[in-house]
Amino acid sequence: MKRDVIHEFVRAVEGLGDKEYLYAVLLYNISPVIAGVKPASIITFNKAGRNLKLLWELYSGMLLKENRIKYFEISNTNFSTTLIFYDAVLLEKVLKDEEISNFYYELGYKNISDIEGMLYQMKFRYVGNCPHEMGVLLGIPVDDVREFMNNKSKKCLACGYWKVYNNVERANEVFKAYDHIREKAIYSIIKDAEI
Repeated sequence: MKRDVIHEFVRAVEGLGDKEYLYAVLLYNISPVIAGVKPASIITFNKAGRNLKLLWELYSGMLLKENRIKYFEISNTNFSTTLIFYDAVLLEKVLKDEEISNFYYELGYKNISDIEGMLYQMKFRYVGNCPHEMGVLLGIPVDDVREFMNNKSKKCLACGYWKVYNNVERANEVFKAYDHIREKAIYSIIKDAEI
């Protein structure tokens, strides 16, 4: 995505009230999930700057009420809250894929057909660091996650929203789609901020 678009977004949201600011940050980050092209996104709200951790605690009940997007708290410390926002229908599809379910069973996950149960298992493994296997829930191809986990010395073929070890052409298509969706979200947020 072009830097000038990001700078324009940052300038536009700086003047927003707290609730609107939180919503703009959230919308930007999860727009590919809302658009139905990404099963999940992970966001960490911390106390630095505008204290998004506090804003999330204050306003989370008012956001995403009428949306099909769900969220689950992965981690909560004094300094930050990490959440996974997901489209339950898409995520269920991902977890029903035989290759993906085998991948998670190999790693010791149980009953992955229950999304919330799966997320609790992920939360248990999320101690200080995001477990690499979470990448599959975020839409990263299982082959790329496996390569990243098992061959850390291997040079990736491309890097964007993730390190690509296989099928660069497909990954670039996905990167462009995410950028396009986020850019649309940015212009929508900027337009609303001007009103």
